[in-house]
Amino acid sequence: MKKRDNSGRLIARLMFASAWVLMMVPPVVHAEDSPPTRQQMLEQTDRNHDGRIDRAERGFARADRNHDGALDDAEKAARKEHLSRIDKNNDGHIGPRERAFNGADRNHDGHLGPVERHAAQRHRPHRPL
Repeated sequence: MKKRDNSGRLIARLMFASAWVLMMVPPVVHAEDSPPTRQQMLEQTDRNHDGRIDRAERGFARADRNHDGALDDAEKAARKEHLSRIDKNNDGHIGPRERAFNGADRNHDGHLGPVERHAAQRHRPHRPL
């Protein structure tokens, strides 16, 4: 019986986890070399000043690539292209099924292959009947 080399799978998982962390942390620009404090990140990203960073604010922070507090034409076009790629039913809203599909579509080709389908089913929470 041959041993399976899972190093490629481990590397892929680590890369995916790293990319996910980078997407979830809003970019923050500072003049100092010290890392920003939680309060500084909140002040820069919390646009409605409710003390929390909601999904819309995280999305805006990711779309505002030059961190000037506004979306220019290039940033708007990039955001629109990104949303059109993940909004499968074109209703202008990313629902829970679309979020689940986009999370399972590891290679972002718009289709779930057998490996992606198997991984999604394996990580799906068990629901008692």
